[in-house]
Amino acid sequence: MATGRRVLISFRTRLFAVAALIVASVLAAVLVLGWSSVMGEEVRRLDSRLCMEARRIASQRLRGDELPRLQADLVLKLRLGSTAQLMLRVEPLDGRLGYASGRWPDTLALEQQDWAAAPDADLFAAAP
Repeated sequence: MATGRRVLISFRTRLFAVAALIVASVLAAVLVLGWSSVMGEEVRRLDSRLCMEARRIASQRLRGDELPRLQADLVLKLRLGSTAQLMLRVEPLDGRLGYASGRWPDTLALEQQDWAAAPDADLFAAAP
């Protein structure tokens, strides 16, 4: 009779372990999907801020001595670690190159990039 009791306890233990594993797996999947959604929203928000900054910069004249301040401002607003993560290029209306940051690759063709339309700027007016 003792053998039957050990098997019964072992079965209950295995049943509990499998149930706990299933619950933990489902919880992990929910956390991963939730985090992915949060990060996707953060990327959309930062992209919108980048577009608003680009519009602001395009509406004013830039002098060469203002570029370090502009880079520092963009790094703060986009929450980058340093200016090394920022690729900045300024072109006058005539199409010639005015300024390109040191990390700007020579082979980058802007017209071949997969650009998306910016969301409405009013949605993000309250963003700091």
